[in-house]
Amino acid sequence: MLIKNARDYEGRICDYLIADGKIRAIGTDLPEAGEVINAKGLTILPAFIDTHCHWRTPGFEYKEDIATGSAAAAAGGYTFVNLMPNTKPVCSSAEIVHEVEEKAREIGLCDANQTVSITKNFDGHTIDHLLDLPDDIKFITEDGNGVMNNATMARVFAVAAERGLTVMSHAEDREISPWDYRLAENIETVRNCHLAEYYGTRLHMCHVSTKESVDMVRQSRRRGAMVSCEVTPHHLWSMIPACSIRSTHPSARRTMWPPW
Repeated sequence: MLIKNARDYEGRICDYLIADGKIRAIGTDLPEAGEVINAKGLTILPAFIDTHCHWRTPGFEYKEDIATGSAAAAAGGYTFVNLMPNTKPVCSSAEIVHEVEEKAREIGLCDANQTVSITKNFDGHTIDHLLDLPDDIKFITEDGNGVMNNATMARVFAVAAERGLTVMSHAEDREISPWDYRLAENIETVRNCHLAEYYGTRLHMCHVSTKESVDMVRQSRRRGAMVSCEVTPHHLWSMIPACSIRSTHPSARRTMWPPW
């Protein structure tokens, strides 16, 4: 196959010769071989990876399942996705992980990695299941729940460092979020970044949405911590006005004390 006249990520127009499922040559005026696709006006990019997906299998297939999630990923140019454990039952075991990943392999459109819940069944405190995870499981997360208890989270970071697990954190102190979402995110971001530094644990902060959280991740990385983060398009949009205390955007409002 020859793909002609495609732009690369730097805007250069190139031809791509593909054989046996691999790119064999990139250049201009390459000889035609097999099927020829004129990609004029299109951009060719490396395959994408999504670190934060919800395919909802098992239990919530009416929202999404592995087949529809795989098709959507492939259509968008994603060849690898990382799946959250907010399923029914909650993904707290290697058995569920392996069932989901095997089904994704059978469908064959997109590689999938299934994460495991930080606490068993999202109960907020039980972490014994982490000690029994096989070596092929590398990511744990409480997804949208977060772990409220500081002592529990400290033990999680210690176990994760020992077992080579990456903690994915949805930062939200739910006791604070009813009256200040921004403060709720910032407080848990500070806590988790400090735990990552203290224990030497890999930490990935999910869908960061405040300037302060970004600053905390940046500071931790400068001190050598293994901390990364992700943002979403709508959170990027929200962060622009959030930098000004004069903004009326909901994400920028700062309540200086609880309304009690």
